[in-house]
Amino acid sequence: MSEKKLFHEVPKSADFHSVVMTTYSFDFHHFESQVLRPLKSRGITNVNIFADTAMLDQSIGFSTGHLKSLSTSYSINSIPCLGAFHPKITILAGEKDVLLLQGSGNITNGGHGKNHEVFSVFYANNENQTQLPLIQEAWNYVRVLTKRIKGLSAEKLDWVSSNCNLLTESIGNKHQFVKITNDFGAALVYNETTSIWQQLQSLLPSDTIKNIKIFSPFYDEKGSFINLLASRYPDCQIEAFLQPDKGIHPHKMPAHNNIKFFSWESTNRAKSTVVKFDRKLHSKIIWFDAGEDQYGLFGSPNATIKAFGSESNRGSNDEFAVLIKVKDQSILEELELTGQFQSWLPQEILQVQTTEDEAEKEQARNTGKIKLLGSDQDGKKITLFIKDITAYKNADIVFYNHWGEELERISLILKDTKIRVELNETNKINTVAFVQFVDSKGNSISNKQIVNSLHDLWNTNPSIENRRLMKLGSLIETGNNKLFDVITFFNDIQSGKRTLKKRSSGGNSAHGNENNETPAAAISYEEAIALSKESKEHQHLLKQHSSIRIWDAIERYFNELAMSEEEEDMNDEEEADATISRDRKDKKERIEPVTLNSINVLNSRRRAIENFLNNYLNGLKRSTNTKNYKLGLIDLAMFLIVMKHLIEFAEREIIFKVDESNQETYVLYPLSGKLSELTSFSGAILNLLGHFVNLLFHAPFQEVDDEYINTKLKHYKTLVKRTALFSLAMIKENYKNHEQGSKWANILAFNIMNQLGLPEEGFEKHLEEFLKNTSIKNQEINNLTTVLNNLIVQYNSFNESNEFHFSDSLGICQIIKRIPLSGPTKFLKLGRPGFEYNSESNDFILSKLYNYKTGKMQPSLQKFKKSRV
Repeated sequence: MSEKKLFHEVPKSADFHSVVMTTYSFDFHHFESQVLRPLKSRGITNVNIFADTAMLDQSIGFSTGHLKSLSTSYSINSIPCLGAFHPKITILAGEKDVLLLQGSGNITNGGHGKNHEVFSVFYANNENQTQLPLIQEAWNYVRVLTKRIKGLSAEKLDWVSSNCNLLTESIGNKHQFVKITNDFGAALVYNETTSIWQQLQSLLPSDTIKNIKIFSPFYDEKGSFINLLASRYPDCQIEAFLQPDKGIHPHKMPAHNNIKFFSWESTNRAKSTVVKFDRKLHSKIIWFDAGEDQYGLFGSPNATIKAFGSESNRGSNDEFAVLIKVKDQSILEELELTGQFQSWLPQEILQVQTTEDEAEKEQARNTGKIKLLGSDQDGKKITLFIKDITAYKNADIVFYNHWGEELERISLILKDTKIRVELNETNKINTVAFVQFVDSKGNSISNKQIVNSLHDLWNTNPSIENRRLMKLGSLIETGNNKLFDVITFFNDIQSGKRTLKKRSSGGNSAHGNENNETPAAAISYEEAIALSKESKEHQHLLKQHSSIRIWDAIERYFNELAMSEEEEDMNDEEEADATISRDRKDKKERIEPVTLNSINVLNSRRRAIENFLNNYLNGLKRSTNTKNYKLGLIDLAMFLIVMKHLIEFAEREIIFKVDESNQETYVLYPLSGKLSELTSFSGAILNLLGHFVNLLFHAPFQEVDDEYINTKLKHYKTLVKRTALFSLAMIKENYKNHEQGSKWANILAFNIMNQLGLPEEGFEKHLEEFLKNTSIKNQEINNLTTVLNNLIVQYNSFNESNEFHFSDSLGICQIIKRIPLSGPTKFLKLGRPGFEYNSESNDFILSKLYNYKTGKMQPSLQKFKKSRV
């Protein structure tokens, strides 16, 4: 069917980030393979689905095996309803675009192509808001339908309007025609306090309608709704179309002079369909011919009283439809709802009626059950949101996997509408798919509820910052990101925070912004580490902060790259002939020269790198100066990101697009330079790693009762250790003839091994992978392996040397001076990178003296004497 005549086309430039969909029946596999994939490919991250309770319960556990995105990429909840939850609405929202798609099709293979369906589309953006009142009204309707949903699913709905300039939570005029063009208007009708029938009476003329055509797969057996139309419009001819052998016909309806029945198969639409399968009529259309004006109802309501209600009854179903008013009388021809109609007698189709009766009985049973309104999982802990528990004092909550197999059963006393439970079987945490309450006999006493993964779904927040982060993560994982994308991302966050602070410093809002949670992607490293480790915000940040997500994307990319290279090597070996060797493919180098426009651009890039490193350095200092600070995933992820970029920047060749006079050979970031500054790879590593060591000795690692976090933390520690030691080995090799450089690399390596452990056996294979990602030349694996092995030997015997001193709070330090020079030592002057650089001594020296007896710090003797005076 062509909707171009009815509705404006949606511009290709429309940009959406969220979708809310309602449906009666739901096919999980169809949705993930045919709907979710194109939604995500268009940048839609916040996906929310609401379905009928009885129908969703049938699908959950029966058709949820092999799903990849359940509870991690989208949330799905059932809506408690007196009858059937039957609206089919899709609302797409972007920052400046909104779209309403509504009709007759469910989110199933049939609803999205196999059946005869009808859909209507309304669109608005910042420039054209003619159709916005309709979309806004539909949004308010959805908010009313979902008001009882709790937990993360409810918060995800808040994300939609909070990140869209066009949607508000205000309620405007309802069930009124909105003028779209001079010849076209539309109004929304849906069951609420009034019925759709009542709403239609105020929108349709009472005396000019001369013909009504009904296209519907389901009717009342006794034709109650058709009789309602006939009594309202006694002088009107009613034509009802039935599909032979399908649906429910009004077979118990007495004959009526003004009511005629025709076969759907005699319409041009049915005849023009050429398919291999038997196509069902599922469209719901009622056309009112009022002469000059034509009215068409398109949507979810079948021709039943349960759908439309009456003068005194709202109808037991939740339904939604659009009533259009047009001057054009040729629309039925465009929709091919014309032809030489064949008369048809209503049939009794027992199989369909039996199925429908069973669905109604199940809906009736659901009214007395506990309502599970949400379920959120954070590791072992699961929060349940429930309603209608007065009939039950206790019950068992049962956790199932995707296949409907029972994982764990916990007995609960039902007192509150919000219950937190903790799983005992930690090895089954990641396999939980849905939950349900059962009684002592094992009978179901609630609906089934998909368990939301907080860890994954929090990352679907469609804020501007989060969308940018997700796009960056996607580019990183596919290897399509540019060299400076990550540092630009972090610099922009830091710059944005400074700008925001300047703007907000001039005034104080009456209400403030304390209730608006800032997405983790928008929080800088400094802000993230400043949060209380026990706060609710920090628990979310532990798994969704930008540093963690970016590092995970980087690691996934390099793991995939290494695997593909290994497979290629194996293919080369297998395809080589025993006598004639196969030409090996030329491998693309991971580190290629960087092409820039000019020396000015190069200087700009270097300044960006310096800002990035200085921001990180300030964060390290802030953490070290924070009392009771505890190290966590964010600290380690940020360290790994910084080190990764330093390694990729070092000695990276620069090629200018335009030749300049007297052009020299440039590198992005030199290996060697002033070791007290961040202007070279070696200087940056020594200074940043020195302050990181300060943090390692200042703060213990956070202890969390979460297997996921603990496993990730252990993995991150291993990566930090490797990256730090490998980088220090390169500096030591490069500065082997430089006394200070070699000494500083040594002492930092000792501290890393002291806090994170010795290199694991077989570290050489990781070192080889490490070297593939650097442009630093003249670094041989064998030489670096020897350097690391020597460092291990020296670390194991550092206690035997009078050159070093170990302190629980300072780590391993170089003894710069003993005070007094002779006799028992009272004070020590200590040094290592991470302490303040003293230009006179050309060393990193602790400004305070270390009391050898008490282990405490005090001012230098000169300052100490002055303070006493």
